[in-house]
Amino acid sequence: MAQLPSSLPNASAGSAQLTVQASKALQELANTKLLVGKLYTAQIDRVEGQKVHFSLAGKSMVAQTNLPLQAGTALQVKVTQTHPTVVLQAQVTKEPPQQMAAQTAYRQLLPNQMPVNQGLQQLVQLAQSPALPSVVQTGLTQLFEQLFRPSTQLTSQQLKQQLQGTGLFLENRLAQGRPPVATDFKAKLLQLSQLLLGFKDENAETEKLSKTLNQTLNRLTLQQLQAAQNPHTINIELPLHPESRLNPIEIDIRRQGSAASPSWEVMVDLTLPNGRLKAKVVYQREQLNAGLWSDTSALKQSLETQLPELRNQFQQAGLPLNHLFIAHQEPSPDQTAKKVALIDIHI
Repeated sequence: MAQLPSSLPNASAGSAQLTVQASKALQELANTKLLVGKLYTAQIDRVEGQKVHFSLAGKSMVAQTNLPLQAGTALQVKVTQTHPTVVLQAQVTKEPPQQMAAQTAYRQLLPNQMPVNQGLQQLVQLAQSPALPSVVQTGLTQLFEQLFRPSTQLTSQQLKQQLQGTGLFLENRLAQGRPPVATDFKAKLLQLSQLLLGFKDENAETEKLSKTLNQTLNRLTLQQLQAAQNPHTINIELPLHPESRLNPIEIDIRRQGSAASPSWEVMVDLTLPNGRLKAKVVYQREQLNAGLWSDTSALKQSLETQLPELRNQFQQAGLPLNHLFIAHQEPSPDQTAKKVALIDIHI
């Protein structure tokens, strides 16, 4: 058994101790002829609560830890002692400059930002003020005209265009020497902010407008930072026309197993007028199993009555449905499976 302290006393020094105590493990490690002071790579195989299974020099070991380790990742360890016990030091690298810059940006932007559509609602209210210069009102009107109006006839190409215009890809396009798309939301907000500089401190309404624009822009920048650091979790707030509404849907896709025989898991979470609905669909060995769960009896009863129709829709779509049922407990994703992005997005 290897033991790992629950905290790192000095992250910059970068060490956390693993002490191999089991006699069998000691003998196996001794046979590998570990050298004091040398770095080795430990492969994290499995995490079960605070118990971590890892491989070192082809040998399987177990450690206790509170560190946020993840299966499938590698950890650099340094041998500091081989007798009478083998002691390893987990090397914690310093944060790269990009990571430090991102953390600084988080601290600066978080207190001064607002959700995109909340910002749009405030912009609509401010646009009605006669105190705003006419050229600013014209710019706001042009911004509102290009906002997303969702409909049941929305095509995949139209959705792609809306995603491209959210503002998350502005700097990426500029870095590639390409102009922003004509409807880029962030570019439009920046243009309005630049326009307001000519009317700085003119009246209270222009100050409110400038503040709202900056807070909405900060929200977009935060989303870009989050997407860059967590590419499997992309948070996109489509800028909606004030008269439009969308119900948010959370989709979690995971995969595990070999490339030749993978199993897939899809979690869908949304809130309907009569309750919250969660669905878990598992595709394995060319068979689908789907469970539906709700937090209200009314929605649960509605789901039960529609199960036959849903089964029929699976069959008509040619999907190999094995089992469709109402779950009695709220489903949760398999934490050992690897998350997969729904859309291939690079910001």
